[in-house]
Amino acid sequence: MDGGRPVGITEVQGLADIHAAGHRVVHGGELFSESALINAEVLKGIEDCIDLASLHNPNNLKGILAVRQIFGQKLPQVAVFDTAFHHSIPEHAYLYAVPYHLYRRHRIRRYGFHGTSQRYVAYRYRLLRQLNREQTHVITLHLGNGCSAAAIRGGFPVDTSMGMTPLEGLVMGTWSGDLDPAIVNLIATKEGLSAHEVDALLNTQCGLLRISGLTNDMRVLIEELEEHDHRRARLAIEVLLPRAEVHWGLGLFWPAWVVRMRLCSPGASAKTPLRSVVAFAKARMVRFEAGRGETSKRWDQRGKSAATALPCMPMSSPLTKHSLDCGRSTLDLKRRDTQFASTH
Repeated sequence: MDGGRPVGITEVQGLADIHAAGHRVVHGGELFSESALINAEVLKGIEDCIDLASLHNPNNLKGILAVRQIFGQKLPQVAVFDTAFHHSIPEHAYLYAVPYHLYRRHRIRRYGFHGTSQRYVAYRYRLLRQLNREQTHVITLHLGNGCSAAAIRGGFPVDTSMGMTPLEGLVMGTWSGDLDPAIVNLIATKEGLSAHEVDALLNTQCGLLRISGLTNDMRVLIEELEEHDHRRARLAIEVLLPRAEVHWGLGLFWPAWVVRMRLCSPGASAKTPLRSVVAFAKARMVRFEAGRGETSKRWDQRGKSAATALPCMPMSSPLTKHSLDCGRSTLDLKRRDTQFASTH
Protein backbone atom coordinates (compact mmCIF):
# COMPACT_ATOMS: atom_id res chain seq x y z
CA MET A 1 0.00 0.00 0.00
CA ASP A 2 1.15 3.55 -0.76
CA GLY A 3 -0.91 6.30 0.83
CA GLY A 4 -3.92 3.97 1.03
CA ARG A 5 -3.56 2.86 -2.58
CA PRO A 6 -2.48 -0.66 -3.60
CA VAL A 7 0.71 -0.69 -5.63
CA GLY A 8 1.47 -2.74 -8.75
CA ILE A 9 -2.07 -3.55 -9.98
CA THR A 10 -3.28 -0.96 -12.48
CA GLU A 11 -6.94 -2.02 -12.15
CA VAL A 12 -6.87 -1.18 -8.45
CA GLN A 13 -6.80 2.54 -7.81
CA GLY A 14 -8.08 2.49 -4.24
CA LEU A 15 -9.68 0.38 -1.51
CA ALA A 16 -13.07 0.71 -3.18
CA ASP A 17 -11.77 -1.38 -6.11
CA ILE A 18 -11.25 -4.41 -3.85
CA HIS A 19 -14.39 -6.54 -4.07
CA ALA A 20 -13.35 -9.66 -2.16
CA ALA A 21 -10.43 -11.12 -0.19
CA GLY A 22 -9.18 -14.69 -0.35
CA HIS A 23 -7.12 -16.33 2.38
CA ARG A 24 -5.08 -19.49 2.15
CA VAL A 25 -5.90 -21.33 5.40
CA VAL A 26 -3.67 -24.29 6.11
CA HIS A 27 -5.92 -26.58 8.17
CA GLY A 28 -9.65 -27.13 7.82
CA GLY A 29 -9.73 -30.54 9.49
CA GLU A 30 -12.81 -32.59 8.63
CA LEU A 31 -14.98 -29.49 8.88
CA PHE A 32 -14.24 -28.03 5.45
CA SER A 33 -14.17 -30.08 2.27
CA GLU A 34 -14.16 -26.98 0.05
CA SER A 35 -13.52 -23.26 0.19
CA ALA A 36 -15.94 -21.30 2.37
CA LEU A 37 -17.33 -17.78 2.53
CA ILE A 38 -16.10 -16.54 5.90
CA ASN A 39 -18.65 -15.93 8.63
CA ALA A 40 -18.69 -16.44 12.40
CA GLU A 41 -19.16 -20.20 12.01
CA VAL A 42 -16.21 -20.51 9.63
CA LEU A 43 -14.01 -18.42 11.91
CA LYS A 44 -14.84 -20.74 14.82
CA GLY A 45 -14.06 -23.75 12.66
CA ILE A 46 -10.62 -22.37 11.77
CA GLU A 47 -10.01 -21.68 15.46
CA ASP A 48 -11.07 -25.23 16.38
CA CYS A 49 -8.35 -26.55 14.06
CA ILE A 50 -5.53 -24.63 15.75
CA ASP A 51 -4.45 -27.79 17.62
CA LEU A 52 -3.82 -29.39 14.22
CA ALA A 53 -1.82 -26.47 12.79
CA SER A 54 -0.58 -24.35 15.68
CA LEU A 55 2.03 -22.58 13.53
CA HIS A 56 -0.36 -21.62 10.75
CA ASN A 57 -4.03 -21.24 11.67
CA PRO A 58 -3.52 -18.49 14.28
CA ASN A 59 -1.77 -16.34 11.67
CA ASN A 60 -4.48 -17.15 9.14
CA LEU A 61 -7.05 -15.81 11.62
CA LYS A 62 -5.00 -12.66 12.18
CA GLY A 63 -5.00 -12.01 8.44
CA ILE A 64 -8.76 -12.41 8.20
CA LEU A 65 -9.39 -10.08 11.13
CA ALA A 66 -6.93 -7.52 9.76
CA VAL A 67 -8.77 -7.39 6.42
CA ARG A 68 -12.07 -7.04 8.26
CA GLN A 69 -10.65 -4.13 10.26
CA ILE A 70 -9.41 -2.34 7.14
CA PHE A 71 -12.29 -3.02 4.75
CA GLY A 72 -15.18 -3.52 7.15
CA GLN A 73 -17.66 -6.33 7.67
CA LYS A 74 -19.31 -6.05 4.25
CA LEU A 75 -16.30 -7.12 2.16
CA PRO A 76 -16.70 -10.82 1.29
CA GLN A 77 -13.80 -12.95 2.50
CA VAL A 78 -13.13 -16.52 1.43
CA ALA A 79 -11.12 -19.21 3.23
CA VAL A 80 -9.33 -21.55 0.81
CA PHE A 81 -8.16 -24.59 2.77
CA ASP A 82 -4.95 -26.50 2.06
CA THR A 83 -6.62 -29.66 3.35
CA ALA A 84 -9.83 -29.41 1.32
CA PHE A 85 -8.39 -30.82 -1.92
CA HIS A 86 -7.39 -34.01 -0.09
CA HIS A 87 -10.87 -34.83 1.23
CA SER A 88 -11.28 -37.42 -1.52
CA ILE A 89 -8.52 -39.60 0.01
CA PRO A 90 -10.19 -42.88 1.08
CA GLU A 91 -10.47 -43.99 4.70
CA HIS A 92 -7.91 -46.78 4.39
CA ALA A 93 -5.35 -44.21 3.19
CA TYR A 94 -5.99 -41.51 5.78
CA LEU A 95 -6.30 -43.63 8.92
CA TYR A 96 -3.32 -44.31 11.17
CA ALA A 97 -2.95 -47.76 12.74
CA VAL A 98 -3.81 -46.46 16.21
CA PRO A 99 -6.91 -47.45 18.22
CA TYR A 100 -9.94 -46.47 16.17
CA HIS A 101 -11.57 -44.73 19.11
CA LEU A 102 -8.73 -42.16 19.09
CA TYR A 103 -9.74 -41.21 15.59
CA ARG A 104 -13.39 -40.96 16.60
CA ARG A 105 -12.62 -38.84 19.66
CA HIS A 106 -9.87 -36.58 18.39
CA ARG A 107 -9.97 -36.91 14.58
CA ILE A 108 -6.41 -38.23 14.52
CA ARG A 109 -5.85 -39.00 10.84
CA ARG A 110 -3.94 -37.85 7.80
CA TYR A 111 -5.29 -34.70 6.14
CA GLY A 112 -2.72 -33.68 3.53
CA PHE A 113 -1.57 -30.15 2.71
CA HIS A 114 -0.37 -27.91 -0.13
CA GLY A 115 -3.81 -28.59 -1.61
CA THR A 116 -4.03 -25.24 -3.40
CA SER A 117 -0.74 -25.95 -5.16
CA GLN A 118 -1.42 -29.63 -5.86
CA ARG A 119 -4.86 -28.83 -7.27
CA TYR A 120 -3.57 -26.12 -9.56
CA VAL A 121 -0.70 -28.25 -10.85
CA ALA A 122 -3.10 -31.09 -11.72
CA TYR A 123 -5.40 -28.55 -13.38
CA ARG A 124 -2.55 -26.99 -15.34
CA TYR A 125 -1.32 -30.39 -16.47
CA ARG A 126 -4.84 -31.27 -17.61
CA LEU A 127 -4.99 -28.09 -19.74
CA LEU A 128 -1.59 -28.69 -21.32
CA ARG A 129 -2.44 -32.29 -22.16
CA GLN A 130 -6.00 -31.45 -23.23
CA LEU A 131 -7.50 -34.00 -20.86
CA ASN A 132 -10.70 -34.03 -18.89
CA ARG A 133 -10.65 -34.48 -15.12
CA GLU A 134 -11.39 -38.21 -15.30
CA GLN A 135 -8.30 -38.74 -17.48
CA THR A 136 -5.95 -36.92 -15.09
CA HIS A 137 -3.76 -39.53 -13.37
CA VAL A 138 -0.57 -37.98 -11.97
CA ILE A 139 1.91 -37.97 -9.12
CA THR A 140 2.69 -34.43 -8.02
CA LEU A 141 5.60 -33.15 -5.97
CA HIS A 142 5.46 -29.75 -4.31
CA LEU A 143 9.08 -28.73 -3.74
CA GLY A 144 9.86 -25.64 -1.73
CA ASN A 145 10.62 -24.84 1.90
CA GLY A 146 7.72 -27.21 2.52
CA CYS A 147 7.59 -30.40 0.41
CA SER A 148 4.85 -32.91 -0.25
CA ALA A 149 3.75 -35.57 -2.74
CA ALA A 150 0.27 -36.53 -3.86
CA ALA A 151 -1.12 -39.36 -5.97
CA ILE A 152 -4.05 -38.09 -8.06
CA ARG A 153 -6.49 -40.41 -9.84
CA GLY A 154 -9.25 -39.07 -12.03
CA GLY A 155 -8.37 -35.55 -10.95
CA PHE A 156 -8.75 -36.24 -7.22
CA PRO A 157 -6.12 -37.22 -4.60
CA VAL A 158 -6.09 -40.82 -3.39
CA ASP A 159 -2.95 -40.53 -1.23
CA THR A 160 -0.51 -37.92 0.02
CA SER A 161 2.73 -37.75 1.97
CA MET A 162 1.74 -35.23 4.64
CA GLY A 163 -0.27 -36.33 7.65
CA MET A 164 -2.32 -34.91 10.51
CA THR A 165 -0.03 -31.89 10.40
CA PRO A 166 2.40 -30.61 7.74
CA LEU A 167 5.26 -32.20 9.71
CA GLU A 168 4.86 -35.69 8.25
CA GLY A 169 6.35 -36.78 4.95
CA LEU A 170 9.37 -35.51 3.04
CA VAL A 171 12.35 -33.77 4.61
CA MET A 172 11.75 -30.02 4.33
CA GLY A 173 13.43 -26.70 5.00
CA THR A 174 12.98 -26.69 8.78
CA TRP A 175 10.65 -29.68 9.25
CA SER A 176 11.98 -33.14 10.04
CA GLY A 177 9.53 -35.08 7.90
CA ASP A 178 8.94 -38.76 8.68
CA LEU A 179 10.33 -39.76 12.05
CA ASP A 180 10.25 -42.77 14.37
CA PRO A 181 7.70 -41.67 17.03
CA ALA A 182 9.92 -43.03 19.80
CA ILE A 183 12.44 -40.30 19.00
CA VAL A 184 10.06 -37.67 20.37
CA ASN A 185 10.10 -39.13 23.88
CA LEU A 186 13.85 -39.76 23.71
CA ILE A 187 14.57 -36.13 22.79
CA ALA A 188 12.26 -34.88 25.56
CA THR A 189 13.94 -37.13 28.15
CA LYS A 190 17.55 -36.59 27.13
CA GLU A 191 17.26 -32.84 26.46
CA GLY A 192 14.84 -32.01 29.28
CA LEU A 193 12.25 -30.59 26.90
CA SER A 194 8.47 -30.51 27.15
CA ALA A 195 6.29 -32.10 24.49
CA HIS A 196 5.48 -28.62 23.17
CA GLU A 197 9.16 -27.74 22.94
CA VAL A 198 9.96 -30.95 21.06
CA ASP A 199 7.10 -30.21 18.66
CA ALA A 200 8.51 -26.72 18.05
CA LEU A 201 11.98 -28.18 17.48
CA LEU A 202 10.72 -30.68 14.89
CA ASN A 203 8.85 -27.93 13.05
CA THR A 204 11.38 -25.11 13.11
CA GLN A 205 14.85 -26.49 13.89
CA CYS A 206 15.21 -29.60 11.72
CA GLY A 207 15.31 -30.49 8.03
CA LEU A 208 17.76 -28.98 5.56
CA LEU A 209 18.57 -26.16 7.99
CA ARG A 210 20.00 -28.34 10.73
CA ILE A 211 21.52 -31.07 8.58
CA SER A 212 23.46 -28.53 6.53
CA GLY A 213 24.12 -26.16 9.41
CA LEU A 214 23.79 -23.39 6.80
CA THR A 215 20.32 -22.68 5.52
CA ASN A 216 16.91 -24.10 4.63
CA ASP A 217 17.18 -22.67 1.10
CA MET A 218 17.93 -25.35 -1.49
CA ARG A 219 19.27 -22.73 -3.90
CA VAL A 220 21.99 -21.73 -1.44
CA LEU A 221 22.81 -25.37 -0.67
CA ILE A 222 23.29 -26.13 -4.36
CA GLU A 223 25.54 -23.09 -4.76
CA GLU A 224 27.62 -24.13 -1.75
CA LEU A 225 27.93 -27.63 -3.15
CA GLU A 226 28.95 -26.47 -6.61
CA GLU A 227 31.30 -23.68 -5.56
CA HIS A 228 32.82 -25.08 -2.37
CA ASP A 229 31.94 -28.79 -2.38
CA HIS A 230 30.44 -28.21 1.07
CA ARG A 231 30.13 -31.62 2.76
CA ARG A 232 27.04 -30.92 4.83
CA ALA A 233 25.28 -29.11 1.99
CA ARG A 234 25.76 -32.29 -0.03
CA LEU A 235 24.57 -34.37 2.92
CA ALA A 236 21.35 -32.34 3.29
CA ILE A 237 20.54 -32.76 -0.40
CA GLU A 238 21.36 -36.48 -0.27
CA VAL A 239 19.06 -36.93 2.73
CA LEU A 240 16.16 -35.16 1.00
CA LEU A 241 16.21 -36.60 -2.52
CA PRO A 242 16.13 -40.37 -1.87
CA ARG A 243 13.21 -39.92 0.51
CA ALA A 244 11.38 -37.91 -2.11
CA GLU A 245 12.04 -40.80 -4.51
CA VAL A 246 10.41 -43.18 -2.05
CA HIS A 247 7.24 -41.10 -1.78
CA TRP A 248 6.67 -40.61 -5.49
CA GLY A 249 7.79 -44.15 -6.19
CA LEU A 250 5.03 -45.54 -4.01
CA GLY A 251 2.55 -44.24 -6.56
CA LEU A 252 3.96 -46.67 -9.10
CA PHE A 253 2.24 -49.50 -7.26
CA TRP A 254 -0.89 -48.38 -9.15
CA PRO A 255 0.50 -48.79 -12.70
CA ALA A 256 -2.95 -49.12 -14.22
CA TRP A 257 -3.64 -45.44 -13.71
CA VAL A 258 -0.39 -43.64 -12.87
CA VAL A 259 0.58 -42.58 -16.37
CA ARG A 260 2.36 -39.30 -15.76
CA MET A 261 4.54 -37.78 -13.08
CA ARG A 262 4.50 -34.07 -12.38
CA LEU A 263 6.82 -31.81 -10.49
CA CYS A 264 5.84 -28.53 -8.87
CA SER A 265 8.29 -26.30 -7.08
CA PRO A 266 6.74 -23.02 -5.88
CA GLY A 267 9.50 -22.19 -3.41
CA ALA A 268 12.54 -22.79 -5.58
CA SER A 269 14.38 -20.96 -8.31
CA ALA A 270 14.02 -21.93 -11.94
CA LYS A 271 17.14 -24.08 -11.88
CA THR A 272 16.56 -25.79 -8.54
CA PRO A 273 13.75 -28.16 -9.56
CA LEU A 274 15.66 -29.29 -12.65
CA ARG A 275 18.74 -30.08 -10.60
CA SER A 276 16.57 -31.96 -8.13
CA VAL A 277 14.95 -33.97 -10.90
CA VAL A 278 18.36 -35.16 -12.09
CA ALA A 279 18.64 -37.21 -8.91
CA PHE A 280 15.37 -38.96 -9.71
CA ALA A 281 16.75 -40.12 -13.03
CA LYS A 282 19.12 -42.41 -11.16
CA ALA A 283 16.16 -44.70 -10.59
CA ARG A 284 15.70 -44.85 -14.41
CA MET A 285 11.96 -44.71 -13.93
CA VAL A 286 11.29 -41.27 -15.41
CA ARG A 287 12.23 -39.16 -18.36
CA PHE A 288 11.97 -35.41 -18.04
CA GLU A 289 11.79 -32.32 -20.17
CA ALA A 290 12.36 -28.75 -19.02
CA GLY A 291 9.19 -26.70 -19.01
CA ARG A 292 8.72 -23.19 -17.69
CA GLY A 293 5.86 -20.82 -18.31
CA GLU A 294 4.23 -21.24 -21.68
CA THR A 295 7.30 -23.16 -22.90
CA SER A 296 5.75 -26.12 -21.09
CA LYS A 297 3.81 -26.64 -24.32
CA ARG A 298 7.04 -27.76 -25.97
CA TRP A 299 7.31 -30.51 -23.39
CA ASP A 300 3.72 -31.40 -24.12
CA GLN A 301 4.55 -32.00 -27.78
CA ARG A 302 7.75 -33.91 -27.17
CA GLY A 303 6.15 -35.95 -24.40
CA LYS A 304 3.90 -37.69 -26.94
CA SER A 305 6.73 -39.84 -28.20
CA ALA A 306 6.69 -43.45 -27.14
CA ALA A 307 8.72 -44.29 -24.04
CA THR A 308 8.71 -46.96 -21.40
CA ALA A 309 9.63 -44.54 -18.63
CA LEU A 310 7.26 -42.11 -16.95
CA PRO A 311 7.66 -38.49 -18.07
CA CYS A 312 8.42 -35.83 -15.50
CA MET A 313 7.35 -32.24 -16.09
CA PRO A 314 8.94 -29.56 -13.88
CA MET A 315 6.88 -26.43 -13.26
CA SER A 316 8.56 -23.33 -11.89
CA SER A 317 7.10 -20.91 -9.39
CA PRO A 318 5.37 -18.41 -11.73
CA LEU A 319 2.84 -21.11 -12.67
CA THR A 320 2.27 -22.76 -9.33
CA LYS A 321 1.62 -20.00 -6.82
CA HIS A 322 -0.88 -20.78 -4.07
CA SER A 323 -2.31 -17.30 -4.61
CA LEU A 324 -3.50 -18.09 -8.13
CA ASP A 325 -5.64 -21.04 -7.03
CA CYS A 326 -6.77 -19.03 -4.01
CA GLY A 327 -7.84 -16.17 -6.27
CA ARG A 328 -9.77 -18.48 -8.59
CA SER A 329 -11.61 -20.05 -5.64
CA THR A 330 -12.41 -16.64 -4.15
CA LEU A 331 -13.83 -15.33 -7.41
CA ASP A 332 -15.91 -18.47 -7.90
CA LEU A 333 -17.41 -18.30 -4.41
CA LYS A 334 -18.12 -14.58 -4.68
CA ARG A 335 -19.97 -15.15 -7.96
CA ARG A 336 -22.03 -17.94 -6.46
CA ASP A 337 -22.86 -15.84 -3.40
CA THR A 338 -23.90 -12.90 -5.61
CA GLN A 339 -26.13 -15.15 -7.72
CA PHE A 340 -27.75 -16.59 -4.58
CA ALA A 341 -28.41 -13.12 -3.13
CA SER A 342 -29.98 -11.91 -6.38
CA THR A 343 -32.50 -14.78 -6.46
CA HIS A 344 -33.58 -14.74 -2.78
